[in-house]
Amino acid sequence: MVEGLVPFKLVFSSRAYGALAIGTGAAFWILLNIIDQLLFFWPVFAFYVPPEKALGFALSSIIAAVMGIVISGNVLAYRRSRKVHGSVFSGSVLGVASCACAGCSSVALSLVTSLGGIGAAALAFFDIYQVPLRAVSLGILIWTYYSLSRTLSGRAKPPGLGSLKDIPEEE
Repeated sequence: MVEGLVPFKLVFSSRAYGALAIGTGAAFWILLNIIDQLLFFWPVFAFYVPPEKALGFALSSIIAAVMGIVISGNVLAYRRSRKVHGSVFSGSVLGVASCACAGCSSVALSLVTSLGGIGAAALAFFDIYQVPLRAVSLGILIWTYYSLSRTLSGRAKPPGLGSLKDIPEEE
């Protein structure tokens, strides 16, 4: 089996992990599009991607899909081994944190009013560097996916634990 596809194949070979991946990906997609003010539920349901936000939308959609696979793969690896590298979970957290841009939401207005000049500077920073921050987030998630694939394929040995190939799969 190609090593890079190990998490993808293992996650979607089980209905439970596949449903977890799809549900998590969908939840992050909705959350990121609400934060970017592309998806509205009140007063009416509306979804609109203006041309200037198309690249950010594409990146956040890819990030949401990868996030679903990585989180479901993390659960799979944890259930199989009960000991997982901390880097797998920290990469997921870093990916989410760097993708949810504070300058792209209505939270930014309260940040500016609460913190004054510092808040305005932070808002401007996040607004200007939104796409590069999302690209960094995608890079972190890809690194996490790679780490997860090494863990699930048995090439990376967690401390105090043999190869994950020796651990029976659950059904």
